[in-house]
Amino acid sequence: MRILLCLLISVMVIACAGKEQLPPQQKDVNLIKVMLTGEGNSQNEPMLISTPAQIEQIISFINSHSKGWKQPFSDTIEGDVYLTLYRDERFVGNFYVGDDFFGRDYGSPWVQDASQLEVTKFLAIVGIETNNLNISGRCSPAQMKTLNQLVMGQKLVSNTISKKAFVEFKSHYPNWCETQVSQQTYKIYTSDTSRNKIIVEQVKEDKDNGYFGPFKLSK
Repeated sequence: MRILLCLLISVMVIACAGKEQLPPQQKDVNLIKVMLTGEGNSQNEPMLISTPAQIEQIISFINSHSKGWKQPFSDTIEGDVYLTLYRDERFVGNFYVGDDFFGRDYGSPWVQDASQLEVTKFLAIVGIETNNLNISGRCSPAQMKTLNQLVMGQKLVSNTISKKAFVEFKSHYPNWCETQVSQQTYKIYTSDTSRNKIIVEQVKEDKDNGYFGPFKLSK
């Protein structure tokens, strides 16, 4: 039993080995194909990027994140946005984006933790608005605390808003995260200008979603 436990610990240590620095992405790229690959995103043809200035921005971003890579436990990593880089139709690299990570394939898959701000910044360079994607960020402790207080204190219903009002609010609250409280899924929306306020969407499978807010974040 002790031997088996030691072997298991050894495997976990190897899989979670220290973060590495990957070689820079070569710069002689003249075409980038972009596919939306996340759940709920449908795209028949790739978006093509061939403008030298935009390609340079993308490669500069990739190379500015050369450190902090780690090999995931799984060999299959699914991102929401997948970029394939070419030089005269020859594959020279890739880069992909998930909810809270960046990915590159170099011999094997490598991933790097990414904040919602970093994900949004990179997608803006690519020319993709996060509002059009099924990508959520990671809920902060303050957001989780506020949502738990609202749910447990049954304060959501008393602040119900219509779907029309929610759509209007959502245009000013573009950042969102998804979490669960008491096995119920919620989406929390925040604004870049009003970080201390949120609106909440209750996700229901068999009924219309519920919309609530705005609420002030707990400290």
